[in-house]
Amino acid sequence: MTSSPTLKPLHNGEAVPLAELPHLSNRDFAAALRDGVTAGQRVSALFGPMRPGTEAIRVYLVLADDAQHRLLAGTTDIEGGSYPSLTPACPQVHMFERELAEQFGLRAVGHPWFQPVRYCRSWNGRDAWDRPGDQELPPAVGDFYRVEGEEVHEVAVGPVHAGAAPGLMPPARCIIPTRPIWCSSGSTC
Repeated sequence: MTSSPTLKPLHNGEAVPLAELPHLSNRDFAAALRDGVTAGQRVSALFGPMRPGTEAIRVYLVLADDAQHRLLAGTTDIEGGSYPSLTPACPQVHMFERELAEQFGLRAVGHPWFQPVRYCRSWNGRDAWDRPGDQELPPAVGDFYRVEGEEVHEVAVGPVHAGAAPGLMPPARCIIPTRPIWCSSGSTC
């Protein structure tokens, strides 16, 4: 049996030098994330800061272990413009990966719904969606997430809803379950 990659345990509000955070290979980083979430921890943060003078993007992971009242942190470097998405194995990271794509042009290969979050240019000039640099980035232009099936009902909310301008908001879709929905933890949601 192989042991899980180790992340640095921390207490909320505790400061540690960045050099004390374990630096993991991409494979061990993904395993630490997957193992932590499987053990009931939740993803508190997944982010990358600007690092002038380097092409690699350092990515930080912080897991919250509520049962032990602690945080667990570690890092990895992503070389090149893409990496295998962590979202299929851990849906908690889907927005974090989309934000990394927007900020650093990192393409999360295999992400189930790879869309921009804020529709802004990356910090380093690389674009994860290969958009031309002179192309305008209007917000919310793209496919909206669609859910279909006999338990999904579309609800008309009118031309102006919650401050949204007419024509910018798609009809709302509601999921009305006819049976309990089971979460990965084994309990009902």
